[in-house]
Amino acid sequence: MKRAATLLLAFAMLFAFVGCQKETKNVNVADVMAEIRDSMEFPEMMEKSEEDLAGYGYDTAEGDIVEMSYIIASSGLTPEEVFLVKAKDADTAEAVKAMMETRRDQIADMAQDYIPEEMEKVTGAVIGSKGVYAYYAVTADNSKVKEILSKAF
Repeated sequence: MKRAATLLLAFAMLFAFVGCQKETKNVNVADVMAEIRDSMEFPEMMEKSEEDLAGYGYDTAEGDIVEMSYIIASSGLTPEEVFLVKAKDADTAEAVKAMMETRRDQIADMAQDYIPEEMEKVTGAVIGSKGVYAYYAVTADNSKVKEILSKAF
């Protein structure tokens, strides 16, 4: 009887453990970027590629980035920028997130001459990571982008 009760308890714990694990989403970052772009107005934006990352402070090795979508204001007069990354693993995503935070801080330092509304975009930037994904957004509606990203990731 004790053996049967022990086995039953062990199975119950196993099922509880499996049931509590979060499912990892497989998100297409291009689709998330499209949703962000469709949800608000942006100034004229340029697409950036993985080859461009070093010029924006991202020190990534070949193979670190599985998928990415990166847009930035083409004029340089406004701080709008959205960068979504699917990294090779969660540690790499965390490292990219740290680089995103550094980028935001550098922009804030350089942009002290922005009008207050533009500075609020930078200081209110949406930065985060979840699993293998990292994201950075400076937009006219950071709260809307945060909502989209929270839903996606």
